[in-house]
Formats: sequence, C-alpha cells, structure tokens
Amino acid sequence: MRRLRAAGIPTVSIDLIFGAPGQALERLDRDVDALLALSPEHVSTYGLTYEPGTELTRSRDRGEVAAAPEEHELALYRRLRDRLVEAGYTHYEVSNFARPGARCRHNLAYWRNRPHAAFGPGAAGFAGGERRRNVRGTAAWCAMLERGDDPVGEVERLPPERALRESVMVGLRLRRGVRLDHLARRHGSLAGLDLAVVERLRRDGLLDPDPARLRLTDRGLEVADWVTAALL
Repeated sequence: MRRLRAAGIPTVSIDLIFGAPGQALERLDRDVDALLALSPEHVSTYGLTYEPGTELTRSRDRGEVAAAPEEHELALYRRLRDRLVEAGYTHYEVSNFARPGARCRHNLAYWRNRPHAAFGPGAAGFAGGERRRNVRGTAAWCAMLERGDDPVGEVERLPPERALRESVMVGLRLRRGVRLDHLARRHGSLAGLDLAVVERLRRDGLLDPDPARLRLTDRGLEVADWVTAALL
C-alpha cells in the first residue's frame, strides 16, 4: 500500500476472504482492523471457496481442516458488513464496498450486463447479444494470434429469455437492484420472468416490496444465490 500511494495511484482495492478454517469473530476483527488502517478506497469480500484439485480441498477431504459451518460463515459476513459500513463504506454490491466515488466501474459493467471486450487466454466478452470466450490455453492463444487468427474458442448468441434472465441474475447483485421497466425496454418483454415467484419472494421478505424493481432485502442478500436460482 505504501508503494502504491507513493506511486500516485489514487484508488486502491483490497480483497478480504473470510471463512477460513478455525477463523473466529475475533480473528476477523483483527483482519478488519488491519484493513481499515490501510484505508483502501474499495473493499471486496468473499467467503472462502474450496476449489477442486487444490491442496486446501484435499486437506479438508482428509479431515485435516474443517470448513466453517454455514451459520458461522454467515455470522462472519454480518460482522464484516457491519464493520465496513460503520467505517464509512457503502455496501453497493453483494460482495463489494466503496468510499464515495470509488465504486468499481469495471465490475459495474458486468453487473449492469453491458458490452465488454475479451483480451487474453480464457477471457470472455459480450457484445450485440453474443458471448465470446477466447481459447484457454496460453500456447494455443499465442499460436492463433501469430497466425493472424481470431483466438475465440466459444461463441454463444443468447435467446431473448436467456438474455433477460442473465440481466436479472447480474442486476440482483447490486444493492439498488434492477428496474422492471428497464428490463422490459431492453429485452422487449418480461416473458422469461415468473412474476408469481417474484411475489412469493416479496412475501417471504427476500425481495423488496417495491413493485417497480427487483432488489434484495438484507435478508435476501444473505441467500442471494438461492433467490437468483428461484427466480431463474
């Protein structure tokens, strides 16, 4: 951080992973204290994921470490969210917090389902209703470029209902949610959205009662993936 500040970089983001094996609330508090002392403009927070093929996952499978129970991971998330908000950060997306004027414009393009280009092996782009993903292997990607070929490996044109569902999926990640009239205008209709499910989620307190938009409540935020799956 000192080097970044000395180099004149005005906006810095720090990632914080929670839910490590054996992580108590007190340990999380020490991590947050250390983070706040560095005073980053932006913070991304993620629950620890056990990825297949990693040493951590193998250690878990051998019983050498234990994954945090869901209830404890939720308690860690709530503590982290409360402390960052108390410190002046705006919780503007499921996993992201920012000082005023420091929201991540790069990621906002994804969450608003806006066009973006793909550069590099395995990179994904989106434009004109078409998703493109470059070949994953670095050697193959380089060889295609050297031949003057487009290094794209996969191309998918989204049907209208799939495009609508993707807009809902990414839009729900934002705390402001997504307006239904904007969805209808962009996709031509709301035919791919089950409005009866929307009303049930509102009654259950997982979606905001505002009839003009889809927005997660604080409770819905804690089960965001489940709410999204129910809608889609």
